[in-house]
Amino acid sequence: MKKIRLSGKPLHDTWIFLLIGVTIFGIITSSGLVISFGCIGVIVAFISLIWDKICLQNLNYHRKLSTKRAFVGEKIDINLTLENKKPIPLPKVFISDELPSGLKLQSSQPSFEINHQIIDNRFFIRKSFSIGWYQKIFWNYSVICTKRGIYNLGPAEIEVHEPLGFLQSKAKHIAQDNIVIYPKLIDIEKLESHSNRPLGESIKGTKLLNDYSRPYSVRDYEIGDPVKTIDWKSTAKTTKLKVKTYEPSISDIFVIAVATETTHPHWAAHSPKKLERVISTAASVAWLAFKKKYQLGILTNDLPLPKNNPLIVSPSKDKHNIDLALKALAGIKAYSVEPLEDRLMKCSRNIPKGCTLSILTSHLSKNLMLTAHHLSNTGYNVLVINTGNEYKGQIPKRIHLYQINEFLNSNYNEAI
Repeated sequence: MKKIRLSGKPLHDTWIFLLIGVTIFGIITSSGLVISFGCIGVIVAFISLIWDKICLQNLNYHRKLSTKRAFVGEKIDINLTLENKKPIPLPKVFISDELPSGLKLQSSQPSFEINHQIIDNRFFIRKSFSIGWYQKIFWNYSVICTKRGIYNLGPAEIEVHEPLGFLQSKAKHIAQDNIVIYPKLIDIEKLESHSNRPLGESIKGTKLLNDYSRPYSVRDYEIGDPVKTIDWKSTAKTTKLKVKTYEPSISDIFVIAVATETTHPHWAAHSPKKLERVISTAASVAWLAFKKKYQLGILTNDLPLPKNNPLIVSPSKDKHNIDLALKALAGIKAYSVEPLEDRLMKCSRNIPKGCTLSILTSHLSKNLMLTAHHLSNTGYNVLVINTGNEYKGQIPKRIHLYQINEFLNSNYNEAI
């Protein structure tokens, strides 16, 4: 812990010089009472100074959380320990711990003093007590997760006042605890029970281009069939042009592209409500995709395009991939570097061909729909999930559009 001198030192030094002066005056005047008063005062002042120098030594502070990952609405228990490992009591100690804006102190907690800094929207909880020599004090409180995000709990400040009240010392407990608050989850499986199926066909994955190493059957030729698929033997036997059919290859890769813009143009002021609905829907779709054993990837447009990998979460079979995906969604900023359609065009070469690409937006524009159509024609199974107002434009072929604004109106407030 880093020790910082707060206040009282100038006043303390003034008293020391004053008492020394009183002692000298007593010696000059040969006044035993004045000399005694001055000497006792100087001794007490020096004891106070020495006490202040060592009061923060061997004073240990620990913070333990019941969990560092939680969803909006869940509770986190925080256990705190202060241990005084020296033979000197501390009659007046104040602990001040910074509380992130996404956490709210549970109302049933014991009395804490709460300070709010309006400028940077930070909250501090403050508690005072005394601690004896070689004593360990435990206390705890609970917080409710109110807003998605990635937060740091702390740093904590320990303030100690010496018994006479002249000096105050503060130690900063630099260690911070990282807390990830995941977005709300919506029971998106209610959509699965209807005609809307935001994950596509089935758990088996998305059908891709034909796998020419796996012939399946023969059918009549249709205009547009590739010449290389013509079955010449069957054509000769039946005197009708026949083509081979093939079993499709299968992809279990599911990439979620989240549009952070909520209006046009993309750099205009954001609507927090619309953005949270989009992110909650994306998290719910990601959770459902994980349950159905898809390899999950995440793409957003709230940050500058990384050079090495534009996907902030790469598709993987790792069981921890869902945690990475939810953490990435929790950390999305209310900012759009560029329209999602531009980001998709730049990143399409890094998205595995044939995967299911789920585009989530609260502001479905014509340009985004045209980009989705282009991607569907280049080997992607494109799903567009619109959480905003109903899209009135033309819906291209091969685009699966799900307009779920009404569904969210009745289910978003009931989110987990």
